[in-house]
Amino acid sequence: MQVRKLSVKNLVVGNMYVAYSAKNRILSANGNKGVLVKVVEVSGVNIKVQRLGTDKPTAIAKLDTRQDAWVYDLPVDELEVFVKPKDKNVFPAFSARMIREGWDKGKVFKFKQDELYEITAEDSEEKAGTLTLRHEGDTIDPEEDSPYVNIFLASDVYPANVPEWRIPRAQRMGVGAVEVALPPKRVSAEDKELIEHLSDALKVFNENKQLERTATFCMVNADGRINGEEWHGACHAGLSRGKGKESKYIISGCKRPTAYCTEEMLDLYINYLTGYSPLADAFLIKDAAWIKENGYIISGEVSAQMVAGACIATRQAWESADMVNGFYGLLHQGLSPNIAFLFGCKATASGGKWKFTQGATGHTLFSHYRMDEKAIMNFVDGKVKKQNKDSYMKNTNYGGVNDMWGNGEQAKVFSQLENIGGEKNAWGKAGLAFEDAMEQAADIIDDWCKGNGI
Repeated sequence: MQVRKLSVKNLVVGNMYVAYSAKNRILSANGNKGVLVKVVEVSGVNIKVQRLGTDKPTAIAKLDTRQDAWVYDLPVDELEVFVKPKDKNVFPAFSARMIREGWDKGKVFKFKQDELYEITAEDSEEKAGTLTLRHEGDTIDPEEDSPYVNIFLASDVYPANVPEWRIPRAQRMGVGAVEVALPPKRVSAEDKELIEHLSDALKVFNENKQLERTATFCMVNADGRINGEEWHGACHAGLSRGKGKESKYIISGCKRPTAYCTEEMLDLYINYLTGYSPLADAFLIKDAAWIKENGYIISGEVSAQMVAGACIATRQAWESADMVNGFYGLLHQGLSPNIAFLFGCKATASGGKWKFTQGATGHTLFSHYRMDEKAIMNFVDGKVKKQNKDSYMKNTNYGGVNDMWGNGEQAKVFSQLENIGGEKNAWGKAGLAFEDAMEQAADIIDDWCKGNGI
């Protein structure tokens, strides 16, 4: 099991970690295997932590520059621990069965945070506030027909192994090793003919578009005449209504860059989406500068699912800009564009901290919660699994757009990504700094890719 050394900026007050400091008697009590702690204070380059199950803070000074001190995140359900009781005969005490099973002799088991339990006054006034670990063992209580629950003091639980460090991604790949190879596409001679053909419709569109709205678009027939419009839409639902069956083109607005979706990010996103993504065939013009000024031109000769998917994907730049940031971040970690896009759409931020817990709605391209391994591979390979046989011009029903690539039991890699960012609390994961979240995600995704022959 490989883990990442964390810097001070990654640490979240209130979260649990494994920590070690050679200069600290409390944190070196288990040698260089470290101890379980909770961070209680972050101050500049220094931190204070509390041994799990105790209430006395202890300090680690200048963590980031120390070779003899470290902190790492708890690997979910993978951290092996053992119990080293100060006295196995005092509370909660080791039963004869527990001693026979070797719990007092360093038996190793997997640590699960949801097995931690703080005793309440209702349980015991004398022991109220004591943090315990109620671990479900591997032997069965015949009277209950369920596993025995072994109760330990949390302060007696220690990591069992010396950490194996994961080499930082930049170091592994080499500084400057990542080159984003997506050459921008410019307006071609053929594109100019199309633009001229649609000149009247484009003029009306640009005179009436309302870019402050989530969606602003119109539908255009083969002769270049607008036969349906929705200037102030909440989404592109209007695609399935009105004159869609007579529409060979859709012109849809593109909002300008923002501080949250910068010019560089937006250009790269448009460039990928229109020229290189599995949705590229839906876009007739692929020049980012032209699109930002005039809008997207989308073909009505692809399926309604492709049309709707393309429109939803364009909106993510302003409706869910976290996803564009996720795509940008993963792409610059060296992931392939389709991989970076699909998994980048799981990125979300709050208070400047990033995680990969983005949910799915009718306004998102993917339903990650029901994407299995095959669905992921279909998107990566550009293979649409489910779409209408007829084009949008003949069938405007875009039902199933979120499942175009297939569906099934959610691939495990998504739940692994959701564990990035520290422990869950009432508001979900705490999150990490952008670069750290992207690097951790890229490592997880890389492992998945290797396991699937990518």
